[in-house]
Amino acid sequence: MSKKKEGVAEIIVTYDEFDREIQKKEQTINGKWIITKTEYDIFGRKIKLSQPFFEGESIKWNSIEYDAYSRPIKNVTFTNKVYNTCYEGLKVTVDDGYQKTSKTVDAMGNVIRFQDHGELFYITISQMAVSEKLITREIKLYLKLITGE
Repeated sequence: MSKKKEGVAEIIVTYDEFDREIQKKEQTINGKWIITKTEYDIFGRKIKLSQPFFEGESIKWNSIEYDAYSRPIKNVTFTNKVYNTCYEGLKVTVDDGYQKTSKTVDAMGNVIRFQDHGELFYITISQMAVSEKLITREIKLYLKLITGE
């Protein structure tokens, strides 16, 4: 599939037989192509995501490993930085070898406890409306960074 609008860079997206994006090429203003690639496992989960690169350069991959429930458990960046994720009931812990960050939710999915680099935060019901949005936003940004989504 190719999109071309007047005055806008051209974008070419390639899909596999399961309609999943496997490559995206975007033309820069100087005519060079920036490419990103994605690979999937047999279950349709993203297992490799490339860093954007110029056509002709070598590919630098970020990889994701999953548990039996299709939850990401290990993310390895192109710089070989490893993020391990552990799931224990309603608690999720992400460890990058230097810092551990944990989030615990209640049965409704509300964040009730957040621990970051040794500091522990308990969230009361009155704090939940404001704090949950901030914490959820930070965690989503963090997960987006390590998964590339």
